Amino acid sequence: MIAPRLTRSYLAVPAHRARHVQNAAASAADAVFMDLEDAVPPAEKAAALEAAAAALTTLDWGNKTVTVRLNAIDSPSIQDEIKRLAGISRLDAFMIPKAESVADVQTIGRWIADAAGTRAAPAEMELLIETARGLVHVEALAATGGLVTALHLGVGDFAASIGARSAEIGASPSGYRHVGSAVDGHPQTPLDLFAYPMMRLLVAARAFGLRAIDGPCGAFRDAVATT
Repeated sequence: MIAPRLTRSYLAVPAHRARHVQNAAASAADAVFMDLEDAVPPAEKAAALEAAAAALTTLDWGNKTVTVRLNAIDSPSIQDEIKRLAGISRLDAFMIPKAESVADVQTIGRWIADAAGTRAAPAEMELLIETARGLVHVEALAATGGLVTALHLGVGDFAASIGARSAEIGASPSGYRHVGSAVDGHPQTPLDLFAYPMMRLLVAARAFGLRAIDGPCGAFRDAVATT
C-alpha cells in the first residue's frame, strides 16, 4: 500500500518559468506541481518539458510531493512527456487534466508503467476533475485503482463546463444566492457553487482510499481566503 502523502497546500508553477520553479522548491508548501498544460503557451511546451526534467534532477525538493501536470490525453505531446519524465525517481506523481474516462486513465497508467524504467515503482496518478462529464464519472474514476492516488477539483474549468461565471477562480459567482420572498421577509442567502462537486469528489475519494484535494484559490494574496 502507498503511504499517504501530506498535501495541506499545493503550489502550482509553470514549468518553463525557472525562477518560479526554484522558489516553489524552496517554499514551505507540502506539494508542488509543475504545469505543462494551461500555464504554458503552445510555443513553449517543449522547453517546459525539458525545464521540468531539469528541475526534477537538479533542485532540492526536500520532503515535498512533486507532481507534473501533463497535457490532455488527446494532445500530441502527452506520450513524449511521460516518456521523458516517468523514469525520474524524484517525480512523485503525474496530474491528469480533464479526467473523464476510465479507459483513458487506464491507458495513461499503462504508458507511465511502461516508461518507468528502473524505478522501484511507477509515478502515481492524480486525477483532475474539471468538467461536468468528469464529475458524473467521478466514482468510476476513483475506483480505477492502479496508480491513481488522488482526486483534485479543477474549479475554474469546472465552472466554465457548467456555464457558470465567476470573477475569481474558486469563488462562487456574486449572484449565486437563494432569494426568498421579499413579502415573507426572507433574506438573500449566498450559496457555494462548489459545495456539491467538492462533496461528491470527497465521498468518491474516501470510498476508494484516495486523497481529495480542493480546487485552486485565485485570491492568493488574501490570507483569509487561502486558509
